[in-house]
Amino acid sequence: KFAEDYITKPFSIRELVTRVSRVLRRIEQFSDDLSPLTQIDEQLCVDFTKRLLIAGENNIILTPTESELLYVLVRNLGRVVTIEFLSRRVWPLEAVDKHKLQVSMYRLRQKIKQVSDFDYIVSERGVGYRLVTGATQ
Repeated sequence: KFAEDYITKPFSIRELVTRVSRVLRRIEQFSDDLSPLTQIDEQLCVDFTKRLLIAGENNIILTPTESELLYVLVRNLGRVVTIEFLSRRVWPLEAVDKHKLQVSMYRLRQKIKQVSDFDYIVSERGVGYRLVTGATQ
C-alpha cells in the first residue's frame, strides 16, 4: 500500500516525481475539504470514493480519469479551469494533450447526459472548461 514511500538508489528523476505525486495525491485525498459524497445541485451528486455519478436512483460509474476531471471542476465550481491545469492534474507526467482532454471531457459529458438534460460542463473555447449549475450560470 505504501510502497511509494521507499525508493532505492540509483533512481531516475521520473520515478521520483511519479512516487512523490502519488504520495501527495494520497495526502490531498485525506486533507481535502470535499466530502466523498458531494452534492453538485439538487439533481446531481458525486461519490468520489466510489467514482459514482448519482442522480436520484441512477448511478453512473466514472473512470478514474473522469472522476479526477470532475473533481477538479467541482473544486472550481463556476470558474474556468484551464486546459493546461486540467491536463497537468489528470496526467501529471505527460505533455499537455488537448485532444486527449477533449475526448475525456466528451465522455464525461455523455455520462452526465445519461442522468440529466442540463449541460453542467461549459467549454470556454481555447481556454478551458467550467462546471455550472442553475445557480452558478
